[in-house]
Amino acid sequence: MAHLVSLVTSGVLARHPNLKLVINEVGLGWLPFLVERFDHFYPYLRDEFPDFDRPPGDYLRRQVYLSTHPLPPGAASARAAIDFLGADHVLFGSDYPHFDAAVPSALDSLGLSDKARTQILSGTAREIFRL
Repeated sequence: MAHLVSLVTSGVLARHPNLKLVINEVGLGWLPFLVERFDHFYPYLRDEFPDFDRPPGDYLRRQVYLSTHPLPPGAASARAAIDFLGADHVLFGSDYPHFDAAVPSALDSLGLSDKARTQILSGTAREIFRL
């Protein structure tokens, strides 16, 4: 998370609009909060971000992708993050073969549509990595 904050505040995402960042093994629930905080303070700090032509959250929503691992015990924060980011910015993360590995059925508790579930299980990875 600290590295992402650094990448955003130093203008890397703004200067490199085609750069895609896949952040793995930190879960999903934290990114909406981070976007909210960035966008809240952006109007007050615009002079410190000369490379930005839009709020920082726009860059995060456009260029950052998260994996599902680890899924939290309750589905609410993960589902809210998927709704916030869009399934096309989420990849299934199993963390196999570690002790806390997840299986695709772990997504069942999130109440996703079949389209969103397929996107998370394979579609996003296919698009990002051009598979």
